[in-house]
Amino acid sequence: MRLVGSIVFVEALLYAALAPLLPHYADAAHLGGAGAGVLVAAYPAGVMAGSLPAGWTATRWGARRTTVGGLLLLAVAGFAFAFADSAVRLDTARFVQGLGSAAAWTGGLAWLTAATAPDRRGTAVGSVVGISIAGTIVGPAVGVLAGAVGPEPVFGALAAIAAALALAFARGARREESSGAAKAERQRPDRGVLAGAALIAVAGTFIGVVDVVMPLRLDDLGASRVAIGLAFLVAAALQAALSLRLGRLVDRRGARPVALLCLAGTVVLTALMPLPDRAWAAALAVVVATPVVGGLWVPGMTLLGSGAAAGIESAYGFAIGNLVWSAAQALGAAGGGRATEWSGARLPFWLLAGFSAIVLLATLAVARQSSAVTSTSVP
Repeated sequence: MRLVGSIVFVEALLYAALAPLLPHYADAAHLGGAGAGVLVAAYPAGVMAGSLPAGWTATRWGARRTTVGGLLLLAVAGFAFAFADSAVRLDTARFVQGLGSAAAWTGGLAWLTAATAPDRRGTAVGSVVGISIAGTIVGPAVGVLAGAVGPEPVFGALAAIAAALALAFARGARREESSGAAKAERQRPDRGVLAGAALIAVAGTFIGVVDVVMPLRLDDLGASRVAIGLAFLVAAALQAALSLRLGRLVDRRGARPVALLCLAGTVVLTALMPLPDRAWAAALAVVVATPVVGGLWVPGMTLLGSGAAAGIESAYGFAIGNLVWSAAQALGAAGGGRATEWSGARLPFWLLAGFSAIVLLATLAVARQSSAVTSTSVP
């Protein structure tokens, strides 16, 4: 698990490091507003494009090879990004980084799921999610460092770390596979993939909406940039800490009860989130709601890894999760921004609360149906 945790930490760090450097690249590469938007979107676009191919590759060539290939893509693209001096090269490097991210996430989590006992998978997934969030917290600081000393040494070093992780994972995972701990699994058909994808869709949409709407709302309410950044930093730190606890709860109680708990909180908190008219209260809403809604990642990814539809293996589940996450986040950001222009901050959050309520009711129905089937099957 340490290797997979290191992989997702470096990947998340690479993704988040761009934010403080965006003004630098906008000036140096003459991007303009539209060009800066393309540069930001290139990474998630690569994730979307690479998700399903990564699932196919993992099931055909193995999770270890897929993970190593993804890390090598991250390394090559990292070096290219470090020395890129034009918009085309910057955009291409970030897109390839997204492809590598999709492969590394999908292969790494598929390998981790196969190598972990079923009663420990929630804890493993929760730990990986928490480590990934920690990477997004550290990433902006690395971006600031790159702005101070130059992107070449910083991103070059990160690329070298990705290459070293590829070598370490190739060796470590091979030893686990040779010991028989990471055998490929095929699950009985169930609704785990669909349920997990729905949870990831709610979490992704929420992040997209919050990242666009709440900074603007906090600014309108008089919050400083430092206060806005601090609110999001505290929220991310709490989400990282909560993820491990939720993972342990998933192992004890199951993924669906934890999902129902987080979904119920999501419905209430997203409906209340746009109501505060004071900066401190709106910031508190971000701090409280983000860990709860983001907590859907843990039961969602656990269901994606343990459930299988029509016999597909867990790698496809994680590939679908990556695809749904990136698409939902993009939709939430674009749709949330547009809805805010039309009718203020309330509409996007109330639409999200409605969507969350639908997923909650569907999850309840599936849980009741599963309980009924289980009870009638017992002699």
